[in-house]
Parts: sequence; structure tokens; C-alpha cells
Amino acid sequence: MKLRLVLFSSCTLLFSSLSSLSLNAQQEREARLRVTTSLPTLAANGAKPEFGPNVLIFDPAMPSQAIQKQIDAVYSTQEHNEFGQQRNALLFLPGNYSVDVPVGFYTEVMGLGASPDATRIAGNVHADANHEHNNATTTFWRAVEGLSIKPAGGTMQWAVSQAVSLRRMHVRGDLVLHQNHGWASGGWMSDSLVDGNVDSGSQQQWISRNCDWKSWTGANWNMVFVGVVHPPEGAWPSPPYTKVAHTPVVREAVPAAECRGRVQRAGSGAAQRQLRDYVARWGNGGTDDSDCAVLYCAPGC
Repeated sequence: MKLRLVLFSSCTLLFSSLSSLSLNAQQEREARLRVTTSLPTLAANGAKPEFGPNVLIFDPAMPSQAIQKQIDAVYSTQEHNEFGQQRNALLFLPGNYSVDVPVGFYTEVMGLGASPDATRIAGNVHADANHEHNNATTTFWRAVEGLSIKPAGGTMQWAVSQAVSLRRMHVRGDLVLHQNHGWASGGWMSDSLVDGNVDSGSQQQWISRNCDWKSWTGANWNMVFVGVVHPPEGAWPSPPYTKVAHTPVVREAVPAAECRGRVQRAGSGAAQRQLRDYVARWGNGGTDDSDCAVLYCAPGC
């Protein structure tokens, strides 16, 4: 597999690093412009980009032990790094992996396929409570997207509280949004499919948009479902479920991938489309990215 270029679909990690350099507004605009114009040129020239030590790009040909060692090193820093300065991105090229990915503070984990099912992790991807007594009320600032997860034991744990997201995910099992019913305080999930049950448990509030699952259990303060195919039974105030049957027009930013000379526009182009309700956009075939020459999403998507 030969990779010429990888950029970020959300562009948040790359540009947040620019914002942290104490640049004035004009300097930051100029720096962003240089990034957006120079990287496509690198891709066209076949140059290998250098994203620095905070961006790790994994290839399915790499030994699982080597990948796991790098993941563990990131997590050893970010597990309790609530107010730290470190930022990390873990990027997985399409293929199969057998690893365990704990997601700490200021960490984004991303599959780089045109579909979540193009990047398959057997093991787990999980967020764990940051305090004793399974307290996840400060488990902030992390994100996962574009992956298919077959969790060991059948359940993926995502015990988080705000400033977090699960996007374009396929969980091949159950999903729990808490850790052993300890405190947790909110999160976001969109454009995702869970084959089993989603248990919100002790989550105080949660919002899901354009998702589907086999079943949902749990209610606390307020659970919001927008454009969800199978929302749980009942309505506000008992149980505290707020349902919006149809998603208003939204702008969903997802990657654009160019593989084997073909382009599947699912990012900056599709971001301009009017998307309503749940559509398994990433489940309808699409580009084969098993041998990607270029993975690119224009900044600003």
C-alpha cells in the first residue's frame, strides 16, 4: 500500500495547532492558506508529507505489537492530561487491525476509508472514566470516527461527558455510554450504526442524530433522538425522551477519498448536499480503498 497524502476530514486537530501558536488573526489566516495550498501540491508531486510526531499513521501491514506500543505511549500521556498541551491524532489506513485503542484527552482516532467498514478493528476502541468510582464527568475532549469496531467481549464502552463525538461508526456489538453506571454527563453520536443495544445507563443527557441500532435502553435527564430510525418507545416527560422524527437540512462533514484513480466525494462536496434523516451513506458500496494512493479532504470541510 502506497500512501501519498493524508489530511484530516474535520481539520480540527491540524488547525487547532495553528491556533495554539499565539498568532494574530491575520497570521493565522495566512498560515491556514499556506496549508490549504501547499498540501495538494505535495500530493500531486508524490511527496511524502511530514505531520510531525503527534500524528501517527497506521498501516495494516504493520505488526499489531508495534501499533499497540505507539497507541499505549499516547494514552500514557493523555489518560489524565485534562489541562495538558499535548495533542494527538491516530489515523488508520483501510484494512484489518487487531488492537486495543483507549482514547484519552485531546486525542482523535480516525479511519481513513471511504466507509467505516473499510477500516476494521477487532479488539476495542474505548473511553474510560477519568476518576475513581467510575466517574466520567470530566472525560472530555476526544473523538472517534470512520471505524468499524468488533469489540472484545461484545461491548464497546464510551464513558464520556461533553466535547466528544462518535461519528460515522459501525459498532459490531453493543455500546455502553457509561462505566459501570458511574456518573457521566452527555455526548454526541451521528451517522452511526450499532448492531446491538445502546445502553445510556447513568448518562445524564445524550444526543443521537441520523443513527440506527437494534435497541436502546436507559433514560435520565434528557435523551434526544433526531432522524433516528428506531428510537426507544415513550416520550417526554416520562421517559425523558425528546424525538425529532426528521432531521432538518444539515451539513455533515465526512472525508473525501481518492483511491486507485477514482474519487468518492463524501467530504467537502457532500458537505454542501442537503442531508435529511438516516441514510447509510457509507453502507452502499462505494470506492474500494484497499490500495489508496491518495486520501485527501480539503481543509474547511
